[in-house]
Amino acid sequence: MFELIKMVKNTRGKDSRPIEFMGIGKEVTRTVQREKDAEGNDLGKNADGTLITRPEIVTEVTHEGVLTTIDEALELVEGNTQRLLDCFAFGFNKDQYQHEADKDELDAYVAGLEEPKAKARKSAIRALAKTLEITLTEAAELVQAAARPEAVPAEA
Repeated sequence: MFELIKMVKNTRGKDSRPIEFMGIGKEVTRTVQREKDAEGNDLGKNADGTLITRPEIVTEVTHEGVLTTIDEALELVEGNTQRLLDCFAFGFNKDQYQHEADKDELDAYVAGLEEPKAKARKSAIRALAKTLEITLTEAAELVQAAARPEAVPAEA
């Protein structure tokens, strides 16, 4: 069975204020690696030149896996099926937007690369586009062509 928890979100704008409400969620903890100490100072780099990090346990609220049946969801909306469907549509649209917003336009040009190499290639593409004052797509195609061995012309 689920329990509603107190949530706090700030309104947007100049005179932002906190809004408290009861929402669907549960607190989860996870460990993240911070590059700054508790006072916000950089930890620097070690002798190898890699960033020094420290583990920190953070608590976050998640909604995933909290509701497990349609009956629980109907209980939240006092048995109003249309309201349940409207809430679902609202959340679905928000999720779909976030999915698209999280995509990087260069993802197609780094497919199959390990994350460090993908990151490096994206940086190179952005730098090339800025330096040559061309579009990201044009720069990505240049880098992609240069990365394929068959794209390099044979010396005569």
